[in-house]
Amino acid sequence: MSQRPSDAAEPCGTSGDTDEGSCVEYSASITDYRRVPVSKSTQVSELKQLGVSAFSYCRESLAESRRNGIDLTSEIKTCQKYQVICVDPEHLRSKEWREISDSSIFRAHIFYAATDEVHLINTWGLEFRTDFGLIGLFVRGRLPSSISVVGLSATLAPGRATTAVCETLGLYGNAFHLIRRTNERPNVQFIMKVLGHGLSGYSFPDLLPFLQSGRKAVIFCPTIDMVFRVYVFIWRLQSRTADKLRRTRMYTSLCPAEYNQETLRLLNDDPYFQIVIATVAFSNGINATTLDDSITLSFPVTGDNAWQNGGRVGRKPGSIGRSVMLVQPSSIAAASKQIANPPSESSTGKKRTKGGRQRGAVASMDPLKARLLTEITCLNAVVNDHYANPPLDTSTVDCIAANRPLPCSLCLPQSGKTLIFAVPPDSPRFEPLALPAAPAPSTFPLPPPKKNKLTKKERKPAAAALIAYRDTLCEEQHLIGNFIEHPISLFLPSTFQTALLDKLITLESRTAFDIVIKDWRHRELHGTTLFNLVSKLRSDVHDERGTTRLARNAAQRQKRKDGQPRRSGTKRKAPSSEESEEEQSDSSESDSDSSMPAAVLTPPPTVTRKPRKRPALGTVTNAPKTKSVKAPAPSAAEVAKEYRPAYNFTI
Repeated sequence: MSQRPSDAAEPCGTSGDTDEGSCVEYSASITDYRRVPVSKSTQVSELKQLGVSAFSYCRESLAESRRNGIDLTSEIKTCQKYQVICVDPEHLRSKEWREISDSSIFRAHIFYAATDEVHLINTWGLEFRTDFGLIGLFVRGRLPSSISVVGLSATLAPGRATTAVCETLGLYGNAFHLIRRTNERPNVQFIMKVLGHGLSGYSFPDLLPFLQSGRKAVIFCPTIDMVFRVYVFIWRLQSRTADKLRRTRMYTSLCPAEYNQETLRLLNDDPYFQIVIATVAFSNGINATTLDDSITLSFPVTGDNAWQNGGRVGRKPGSIGRSVMLVQPSSIAAASKQIANPPSESSTGKKRTKGGRQRGAVASMDPLKARLLTEITCLNAVVNDHYANPPLDTSTVDCIAANRPLPCSLCLPQSGKTLIFAVPPDSPRFEPLALPAAPAPSTFPLPPPKKNKLTKKERKPAAAALIAYRDTLCEEQHLIGNFIEHPISLFLPSTFQTALLDKLITLESRTAFDIVIKDWRHRELHGTTLFNLVSKLRSDVHDERGTTRLARNAAQRQKRKDGQPRRSGTKRKAPSSEESEEEQSDSSESDSDSSMPAAVLTPPPTVTRKPRKRPALGTVTNAPKTKSVKAPAPSAAEVAKEYRPAYNFTI
């Protein structure tokens, strides 16, 4: 280290194969006695694997130290136990770190301060975690000026983004080294696909084509709520015998730190752990070498976040990965609108309500995000152009011209290649995730139309006729000595009576009748007589309905002749079940009266409106309205006297 400040743009995943001397590329803090990074505890475990004693100064480690009675402030400032301290930006403002940074021993041993994922200063430092914007103030104000200041990022675009970060860290002019390497991932295919379903429910079928392969995948969701809903969706697709808790896990800030640490450990150690569903907390500072696919539901807020999500996969040498963006059609429409009408830098970016008050800034879409959502040629070329990845003469052309081994989703159809993303040979075969089959159509019979059902008035005499037939049959059989031991109810059981009454209107053939009484024990000898009875009952019902229809039509014609129009606003009475069929069949008869002269309809009587309480053009005054004097309320004794019996005594 040349004791000179530096800012480096490194590709995602380069920290995975660094040596001990460059291990601070993992961090995001400030340097320890020799190095203090500001970052996650996962980097601490990797530093320990390299033989570097490191400590994560975060909420969980502080709580554990307090429970064990350990004075962390003394351990850190004496510089006798740890070589690297990783500290979250939120703790840099605490009194403990003011005491540590004032320690002469600590200041004498500190070598450099490194800030990993330095691009978060421009994003999280504005609203989400504003303490990221204070890293530069702490480094320049509380640490010795002789130390080296290092900033690391894989998604820091040249121009305004780099300038803003450098100024925050106190890097101006030519007083620092800017090392920029390409962040292109040649072993990761960039895929963008439009969602076919919404994201507000508990079904995400667009994920299944990428999860069916059995490759280890991380699913990025914009909210913790969506993380849970995706987890429930995958849970329901697995069989009852599957180990659901082992195959899928969540990674969010609401999960306990121990649970998240176990999730990261299982990613590398457990072959039966396939899917991790996470928020943006997983996209920075995580090095899981076994991940093969990165799937993002809804394009992130910025293009930098999208590229960071894709950087989680393909970290093992020789592996190939997929970075999938499942975007909403509304996002593409918004991006197209911004590309067509780019926001003016001179505009205030404020909208006003109807009352004239400012409602807030109009957030414009991130430029890289807008370009990727509207790109129709090559996604990789857009990313390389945005980050100025060298060499520009080949990096900014499409995948076919650049001869990239894994063309993006836009270039793949024209390349003629067929990409196969196989499961690693040492991975187990998972149970396929498939949507449940659509429910079979119901075999339950539909209820018959109303015209094929007997009304209560029609059913009562028909039921009485069947009972009379049963009694007659029983009496005849008993007289000739047959079935003497059988009670009367067995000669025509109630189940057969109900079935015959329910289908009486539709029993027009002997075949349909025999199906209903196929289990009746007297069908062979007495089926014909019962069928004749049923036919007579059905004929009687039709005749009765015809008579009712004719009478109703005659009454309607008489009303028209008498000039009695139907009052407006009244609904016509719905015909009964037996009348609906009759009206349809009697339409010709009703139409035959069209040749008769139409009766002259008398106009409805005029309704005299009540006069207005005050004329419309009357004089308007401000005088109070005269109130009517109310009669005094009777007393309780007077009211009781009215209900009390009266007695007249004559003496």
